[in-house]
Amino acid sequence: MIMQTRRHSRTGTGPLARRGVAGALLALLPLAACDFSVVNPGPARDAFLDLPEAAGAVVNGANVALNDAWNEISVIGASLTREYFPAGNTGYKGITVLERQGLTTIEDRNSHWNEGQNARWTAENALERFQRIMEGSKFAASDVVAKAYLLAGYGNRILGETFCEAVIDGGPVQPREVFFQRAEGHFTKAMQVAQAAGKTDLQRAGQAGRASVRLSLGNWSGAAADAKAIPSSFVYRTPFSNLGEEVNNAIYLGTTYLRVATVWNTFYEDYYRQTGDPRTPWIFDPARPTGSAAVGPFGLVPFYPPMKYPDGIAPVNLSSGREMRLIEAEALLVDGKWQEAMTAINALRTSVISPKTGKPLEPWPASSVQDAWTALFRERGIELWLEARRLWDRFRWARDKRPARLDVHEVPSTTEPKHSKGAGTYLDPNYVLCYPIPRGERLTNPNVPLNP
Repeated sequence: MIMQTRRHSRTGTGPLARRGVAGALLALLPLAACDFSVVNPGPARDAFLDLPEAAGAVVNGANVALNDAWNEISVIGASLTREYFPAGNTGYKGITVLERQGLTTIEDRNSHWNEGQNARWTAENALERFQRIMEGSKFAASDVVAKAYLLAGYGNRILGETFCEAVIDGGPVQPREVFFQRAEGHFTKAMQVAQAAGKTDLQRAGQAGRASVRLSLGNWSGAAADAKAIPSSFVYRTPFSNLGEEVNNAIYLGTTYLRVATVWNTFYEDYYRQTGDPRTPWIFDPARPTGSAAVGPFGLVPFYPPMKYPDGIAPVNLSSGREMRLIEAEALLVDGKWQEAMTAINALRTSVISPKTGKPLEPWPASSVQDAWTALFRERGIELWLEARRLWDRFRWARDKRPARLDVHEVPSTTEPKHSKGAGTYLDPNYVLCYPIPRGERLTNPNVPLNP
């Protein structure tokens, strides 16, 4: 069987992120003593991936698939939540006219769905493969298996945090929580296998990932218990590559390089000016003063590229101990303990030293439960800025009617007096905070209705 790649929920029997797997497999081919010529073997046969030597390459391919999904979802999600403002083209790596106003439709972004489903399926299929070809004791204590479980967990999480509903392998429409439930199971297995393999970093990544999806499932005690076990210094990242634009970090490519978005007209514009918080850096380049194309009534807008990802190989946080502190704080807020929550939020905040002042950041003030929720909203937005996490946060907080004040830049408005160019946030009053199942899935899956 020839390995194939299909990128919707109804996958066949062999997708394995061809670019990542095939490239990695080339390294396994034996070299002649003095012959360094390269012959392209073409698509790898599926049976070849059953060789024990191929396991690492299979997982590398799953990691590439996860990066593909993050790249597709992160650029537009950050605009919908106004982590940055649209500034350029609507084509390659661009933000469409409707998306600029916070609107998504079933006609848009099949690639978001396809790449997200491919990431989930590729990692889950790798696990099925490893279960088939590995002895039970080896499977249960393999760092490669632990990483595959992690990638399956993160693949499901990004789908749950992005899409309004779930579909698994050509099945019917289900609640989006199904993605989180699958992720929780994968993260639990990752913890178990990593512990048996003696890989503390992978075990912690599994527990941190599980904390995040337990929060999403409303299991606050479980989320807080998992979060408590992770030190604040811990971070688990996915790497990117400089081998071409298609494997670059898309936030860097879309902003710093292609000028499709800007920090102008967002909360983070003035916030960074005032605080110098190193978690939200942006710059102004006089050689490129505006975005790459006109934006509705604004025309050409000032271009302030974010510098969180200063180059195309900048890695992306998937889980961190600092996120865990905010999960603990949110669990306290849900439990009504807002003063304790503020202590946790400000302990995290004041651990950051501003290069602008050389001093710790000022704590957020709070004299009510609303102030405390507002502080959590802001601090989580700052800590997880441009990590493709804000869309789900905003959705669940709105759904659960959390009593916080959003920043004026995050909600529909027609005026923003501090800017002389254009007015308001350019968000439609009917803006949405999740992506619908796209037309491509609806046309190929008879279990999904053609219309939402």
